Amino acid sequence: MALFTALAALVASGALSGADQWSVDHLMPGLGPASSSTSLLNSAFPIFDPDKQRGHEVAAAVTYGIVWIASAIPAMLLVGGAAVIVWRRGRRGPAIALLAWFLLANVVEIVGKRAIARPRLFDRVGSDTFPIVPFDHSFASGHEIRAVVLAACLVTVASGLWPLALAWLCAVTIVLVTGGWHTPTDVLGGLLVAVGLGAAAFGCAQALEHRRRGTEA
Repeated sequence: MALFTALAALVASGALSGADQWSVDHLMPGLGPASSSTSLLNSAFPIFDPDKQRGHEVAAAVTYGIVWIASAIPAMLLVGGAAVIVWRRGRRGPAIALLAWFLLANVVEIVGKRAIARPRLFDRVGSDTFPIVPFDHSFASGHEIRAVVLAACLVTVASGLWPLALAWLCAVTIVLVTGGWHTPTDVLGGLLVAVGLGAAAFGCAQALEHRRRGTEA
């Protein structure tokens, strides 16, 4: 979590704004003038641009589906289901760790987005410049956090599916940036939060499991 704290300080200070702005200019084809809109469609589907051709909208729908799995409600249901499966297999420590990890990671996301503000980024289209207001408080990416947790859930339930979990996690990470959902620092922040809290949660679960076995012996 020390790395996440350092990254958060750099984001808030504006030290990484140049890199984020470069990413907006060169790595986000899914971002458009609608990024400054407050319409219901743009809020629900931030990678949709009504000015794009129909084929682009279909591609956007597919990529949105990839990321949607890591939204709060689907992720909550999937993590809960994975925890139940693992618990029924007699692995109570990992089951509790998954739930605690998911809960704490989402709390960190909420607090981070409320407390951390970055300098304004802008989307440039021709001679026009549009402020990207949602990026003011988008650190860290909750979708990236939940994607890491979900990938770990899949591996915990079925270890042989780790290539699928890794491929999906990579796809989410890429789409979050190219679709205009988050800046690279948002995604990196989410990754650091997830990894740090995951290591802590499973470390505590393992320690408690060893203590329980020692007591029973």
